[in-house]
Amino acid sequence: MAFTTQHQAAGTDLNLEKDYIAITDEKIKIQRDIASGDFIVIGDQTTSLSSKCYRSINQVIDLPRLQYAVMEGLKFGRKIIPIGFAVYVVAMFVLVVMPRLAAAHGSLGLTGEIAARQRYSISNTMNLAHCIPRLQQRGILDQAVARRIAKYNEHAQLIRRTVDNVLNTDHEITDDSITMDSTDAEVFATRDDGCVLSIETTEGPFYVEGEFVRWALWDDEFGIPMYLDLQVIDTETCEPAPDVWVEVWHANATGVYSGVVTNANGAGDSDPDNAFKTFHRGLQKTNADGAVWFGTNFPGHYAGRTPHVHIMTHAAGTEALANDTVQNNVATHAGQMFFDQKLVEKMRKHERYGKNKQHFIENKDDAYFRQEAEFTDPVMSYVLLDQEDKDIAEGIMAWKLVGVNMTNVRELYVADTFLGQ
Repeated sequence: MAFTTQHQAAGTDLNLEKDYIAITDEKIKIQRDIASGDFIVIGDQTTSLSSKCYRSINQVIDLPRLQYAVMEGLKFGRKIIPIGFAVYVVAMFVLVVMPRLAAAHGSLGLTGEIAARQRYSISNTMNLAHCIPRLQQRGILDQAVARRIAKYNEHAQLIRRTVDNVLNTDHEITDDSITMDSTDAEVFATRDDGCVLSIETTEGPFYVEGEFVRWALWDDEFGIPMYLDLQVIDTETCEPAPDVWVEVWHANATGVYSGVVTNANGAGDSDPDNAFKTFHRGLQKTNADGAVWFGTNFPGHYAGRTPHVHIMTHAAGTEALANDTVQNNVATHAGQMFFDQKLVEKMRKHERYGKNKQHFIENKDDAYFRQEAEFTDPVMSYVLLDQEDKDIAEGIMAWKLVGVNMTNVRELYVADTFLGQ
């Protein structure tokens, strides 16, 4: 079936090369502290323009309100007005550097998002322990899956998972227990570290609404093949969640997202045709076991972010359009999945990823990895498809069990809308 594509461009009037910034509806106030000279006050946030601003991501001060105004300007095309050179310096830092340092993920900013997650963890279920009796009684999942969850939750109720626990866990399956022919039950029964409820997170600045329903996401992009097997469990009913739209998207080998043209995204506006591309984006509906399958490539890194895959589940009642796309900006879950550092290092050494010249950081230095790992294990289990020669070029299969509260819905921030025909 042939398709023609069109994107609604967002923020086309915003030139990041000039000293402009979006000011919307008095949501943000900017003033210069003349006395100190090197400070800009932004709402209730203060940041120094000294060299401290340019250190590692863990030391970058979050500017969520300025960021919100900028993203609102991008989204709605509101009036862009000029401001002084001093504000230009911090504006360029926020518009160009901070999106590359992962601080552009959502209007709350990193600090606000972590606080929101902490509140969420107090009032919401943080693991699947309460589901074990039903899983065993109903026989919905293989008994090994229930045992795996039970083993983890012997400890999960007493201690909270830490970042070091995740970083020091090897998620590779090295025997021949998993192959491309393995069933869902066999795949999700292989690990003993459990997979607890994935905490709500932002969809990031590069989410495009209205992508195609499909399992193959390659679109002729080069990279190392990766097959994703994801299983969704409803944390309220403790049953697999069938007929749920699961959406994934991620950057390509050189760290570029399809469908979005902005200086914060890889090649930026030097590749305007990227607005019409759809690589590494798509949706599938879960089967009776709550499972979906995608074929894609291992994601590349980009400045300030370790390789990761975005995942989202859409609210009940979502339907595909006649053109095989899904346009619904209401989600029940949005999260990010990561990979063992040793796997990332192997990928980086492969020639298919050698053209990626963006600044690289490890998992331990990725603010969003650390944020996720405070509550759960966001790293995918995986197996090399070439078990004989261990040739990574042959690809990997990765999987994750995802607990979702299907009644917890929210609207999404949409960077762009894809219109397929």
